[in-house]
Amino acid sequence: MSDQKKHQSPAKTVDDQVEEKDKKSSEIARLEKKIEELERDLEKAREKNQQSEQAVARAQADYQNLSRRTEEERQKIYQTVAKIFVAELLEPLEQLNMAAVQLNDPGLNMVLEKLAKVLEQHGLKPIEVVGQPFDVETMECVEVEDGIKPEQGVVTKELRQGYRLGDEVIQHAKVIVGRKLNT
Repeated sequence: MSDQKKHQSPAKTVDDQVEEKDKKSSEIARLEKKIEELERDLEKAREKNQQSEQAVARAQADYQNLSRRTEEERQKIYQTVAKIFVAELLEPLEQLNMAAVQLNDPGLNMVLEKLAKVLEQHGLKPIEVVGQPFDVETMECVEVEDGIKPEQGVVTKELRQGYRLGDEVIQHAKVIVGRKLNT
């Protein structure tokens, strides 16, 4: 019997090997399916991640645009308020300048110089007009002066100072413009 067992053992071993091979093949097939499934899940996760990254990028761009627009609006509001405030100061400033000319008071002149410097630091600039060609953008002609000396269309006298706040004219200069007489 022991010879029979010896002969059966190798046959069983071959059967075991075939069975083991079949198990391994089915395990490999199962693992290959699992790998395919995991690869599909990984691709879905990558797509979802890409969509999330795009959504984050859009949200960041929207935030930057909102911040920029908010800052621009804040600057516009500041400029509008500054323009209104400075424009309201111009008439009293002109009256003080006229008083300073009449009174010739050194203290008043010093205060007016300081006020002019402060206003200039905030963007207020006087418009120089005397001797310049008439410019409708910065000047208002209130009188035409005839004579031999004046050049045609050139400002001969300033009646009221004009001002710019930044690049915007907030008060046109009132001027007298020369007109040459034909002699």
